[in-house]
Amino acid sequence: MNDYKKDPTLAGILSFVIPGLGQVYCGRVGRGVGIWIAGMIGLGCFVIPGIIIWIFSIYDACDLARKFS
Repeated sequence: MNDYKKDPTLAGILSFVIPGLGQVYCGRVGRGVGIWIAGMIGLGCFVIPGIIIWIFSIYDACDLARKFS
């Protein structure tokens, strides 16, 4: 993980725009890609699970960034 401070607001916004992007911003690339894939599958097949994953992505990105603050 990076030793640089991360902005939780920016991480949340990035994950709002693209699920998993906030995790990538926080240095957790594998986690971000996994969330993005799960979110796209969820949105493509079952809309509600995709939205739940997207919301989790926003929360998780903010939480990860807070750990760097």
